[in-house]
Amino acid sequence: DYDWVLVLLDTTVSTVDKFCGYIALKATDTESLLSLPAIDATVNWIDIGTVTKNGDMGVGDNAANPADFSMTTEELLALAGNDDLFKAAKNLVLNYNNGIYYTLRSDFYWDGNYTALENSFVNVSDYVYRNYGFQLDSNSLELTMDEICGENNATKVNLEFYPPAEINASGGGTYTIAVPISNGDATCSIMADGTIEADGTDFYAKEVDNGEISLSLGKGILGNIPQGYWSYQVDGVEKGVFDAAVATPLTDTNKISGFVPSIKINTDGSGIITTIDVKWYHLDTNGTNYVELTDISLLKHHIGSSEIVFHNTTGATRLNYHFFDPATQTSITPSNTWYYGTNGTADEQVESIIVFYESAGTGYFFEFFRL
Repeated sequence: DYDWVLVLLDTTVSTVDKFCGYIALKATDTESLLSLPAIDATVNWIDIGTVTKNGDMGVGDNAANPADFSMTTEELLALAGNDDLFKAAKNLVLNYNNGIYYTLRSDFYWDGNYTALENSFVNVSDYVYRNYGFQLDSNSLELTMDEICGENNATKVNLEFYPPAEINASGGGTYTIAVPISNGDATCSIMADGTIEADGTDFYAKEVDNGEISLSLGKGILGNIPQGYWSYQVDGVEKGVFDAAVATPLTDTNKISGFVPSIKINTDGSGIITTIDVKWYHLDTNGTNYVELTDISLLKHHIGSSEIVFHNTTGATRLNYHFFDPATQTSITPSNTWYYGTNGTADEQVESIIVFYESAGTGYFFEFFRL
């Protein structure tokens, strides 16, 4: 019923050293299958052969048989070439203790060309990387929004997120192992739905389900994620430690690893958006060119759900979320009336479009702004 990632642990220690590494199947001499697509398996067991350690990976010497997973060789290689993000399993292991977990999602942002969308698919090679940030979630109920902001007679807690090396925010801030991202200047306000949000320079928090609180840390950090461990602390007590660089969707040449969406905005004669079409691409085995994914059903192994968001800020803010299953859907119909470009009335025009999905604990944001 599930796909699997196999890791090795040393349960005699409680530090980061308890994580020993990953076990993967050999796909080719240069590619390994880290995430096992077990939901499509036609066999009950696999002999992976002798495992050889290379860094944090151990790879069996018996090559995977695509037929064991109801796949062609091309399909198996498409998964093997794009599953390194599942190394984020390391952070799940390091930050779960006695029923309490802390999870860190790395969010990456790319800019696309708004004017290229009407009645034609955007060229995925034209995406421009902008920055990244983090979303930190936990099922711990030790914090309240009043404590995060120091309001309503509550003593303000210090939430601090330390990078392993110097980083620079898009707004000009610099953070180091001595100067963390924090809630120092965060203030609270009431949202339209009645929940509370806290907003600071590079910090954001909001209430979610059952009293849990979700944090956004670093609203726009430039460059790539540095190597090493990030530390999340509450009043000086470390609650989570994360190797965020272990799973990054950027290659050494700034290409996008993982699956990359291309959308087309279809309009009628008056400029009303009728449908949004979606295609998916991924890097070839050389990591050089993007090739179209011909069998989108493979996406079920990497992506649970995707969304396309239309946004307008004229008058009252309008947001329209279009959720879809990327493994089965290639076309989405807007639920409200929207115009592309400058057609129609100002409050019905799409001023920005966001395509978002999460894969293995990494968020992909592709944003198109009407300038």
